[in-house]
Order: sequence, then C-alpha cells, then structure tokens
Amino acid sequence: GEKPVCCVQVMDQMLGLDEQILCLLPCESVTYVLEYMVPEDWCMCEDGEWLNNTVTARGWCCDNWVEESTMKSILIINEADIRVWKTASVGEANVGDTIEFTITVANCGSMSFGCVKVTDELLGIYELDIGCLAPCQVWSATYRYTIPEDYTMCEDRWLNNTVYACSYMMDVFVEDEDTASVLVLAPCKLKIEKSVITRSGNDWVYPGEQVKFVYNITNIGICSLIVKHVYDPTTGYEIWPNGTLAPGAWHVLTTDPFTIPDDPICEEYYFVNTVFVEACCCCYEPCCWLEVSDTHELLVRSPCEISVVKKAPEVAMPGETIEYSIVSAT
Repeated sequence: GEKPVCCVQVMDQMLGLDEQILCLLPCESVTYVLEYMVPEDWCMCEDGEWLNNTVTARGWCCDNWVEESTMKSILIINEADIRVWKTASVGEANVGDTIEFTITVANCGSMSFGCVKVTDELLGIYELDIGCLAPCQVWSATYRYTIPEDYTMCEDRWLNNTVYACSYMMDVFVEDEDTASVLVLAPCKLKIEKSVITRSGNDWVYPGEQVKFVYNITNIGICSLIVKHVYDPTTGYEIWPNGTLAPGAWHVLTTDPFTIPDDPICEEYYFVNTVFVEACCCCYEPCCWLEVSDTHELLVRSPCEISVVKKAPEVAMPGETIEYSIVSAT
C-alpha cells in the first residue's frame, strides 16, 4: 500500500506462528521460514488429500484495522496405507469372563489392495484373507475370547492382544499392527485394615497409656481363602486362625490392651506399627499364597506440656490502670 501499516500481527495456527511487527513501510516486507512435518498417521479418508493452511496478517492503518488472509494447499500423496485397529469390550475382567475383541482394517491410501490378510494369535486367526479393500473401504469383525481359569491367581495381570494386517500389491508391501489390553483381576485377593481404640476415644495418646488394635481382614477376591497367620511384630500380637473366608466375607480381630512405651521423650512422636496377614487360596493347584499388610500411625503427645493464658480488659481510657491476669499451667 501507499501508507505505513503499524502494530502488524502475523498468525498461522498450524505452524505455531504469532509474531508482532512494529511497523511496515510502503513496499516493505518481512519473511518467515517455518517447517512442518506431515503427520505419519495421515489418513486420506479422514484428513483428505489436501493439507490446507491459512495465514492471517492484521495491522493498523489510517485509523482502521486492515486484515488479509491467504490459504495454501498441498497435495498429500499417500497411495499405500493399510491401517488396523483393535478394541476390547471391557478394560478389566475376571478369569473365566468372555471378552469381545473388535478388529477393524481400513485402506487409508489412494490405491486398492487385494489379498489383505489378518493375523491374531490369541484369537486363533492366522493369515485370514479378508479380500480386496478399495480406497477408504473398511472391514470389521468381532471375536469372543474366554480368559482361561489358570491365567492368573495371585496378582493382577495384563492380557495384551495384538492384531497384524498386511497386503502386497504391485510390488508394494504394506503392514500395520495394534494392541488391545485388558487387566485380568486376580481371583485371590486379600485386604487388611488396621485401626486403634484408645481409652479416651481420641486419635492420640500419652506415653504409658493402654490401647487396643483392631484388624479387619477382608476377602476381596472371588475365591475362598484360608487365613493362616496374623502377626504384628511391634506389639507382639500373633495368631494362627486357620479360618476360611468366603468371597466378600471379613473377620475382625481385637488385641489385648497394649501399653504405649513410656520413653523419656519430651517431644510428641508417632507410634508406627505394621500388621501382616498370610493366607492360602486353593481355587487352583498349586495353592496360591498371599501376604498383605497395613501400617498404622498413632500420635503420642508429649507428657511435658505447658500452657500460658493472658487476660486483660478489651478497652481502656488514658490514665487508667490496667490489670493483667497471667496463668501458667501444665
């Protein structure tokens, strides 16, 4: 133009460009050189054949805002592109459950492919010929898989299932793979929660005070458990119950009174102790052994405590004598 343009802003969202130019004189120009990588997962069927990109410049001239936008289109050549996706009907499952896996194969390129083959070892599929896929054509199928009873016992375990698709046409080979994962929950699971009963009902005690610890043992799995051993090394509590817990059942144990150590410490601290539980899960052979624990922290307040309270009137007049009352106590 014939007039300067000031406060120029140049914006290109795709390229991440957002620059300010103080002022452009008539016939003056500023050039930006930027790089952009075409996404490797570019799919002609979803993203189109053209990469369209718009840049906008805006500035102030003659008491008005002036603006100009320009779009540049680049043809993306993606002739050979086979994609495969795999999804699971659930994210978590138990042994014995049946899961549905869906396999989807799409031709995201611009050329047709014949003899497209799919392999999924977990589902027992080996080089399944799904035929020819024209550009943007999609093939999909759902298969059922039952988790074996002996897949996992003592701990959760991921079931990872990978599908593989490939094709060969006119000296061009294409392939892709995808994995769907399902967390298989262990059938044998045990939980213990530890709490404390104090004489005063507070959540803290003094040294030398007696407390009782409560252990709540719960079977959170789908198999029956035999609780073999419960022990607390710090308090010396130990029992061999050999009791059976059905799925969802719980058992509560309460210790005899325990005396908090009367150590000559004049600072508060936390009395920390851990209880351990061992159990046997005999849903399968060999028997699965479990050990869980829970740690409890109990605040022990210092027996050496002092307080001071100061009292005085809320208001006073000039020349008035104020009486203060100071009380110190343990």
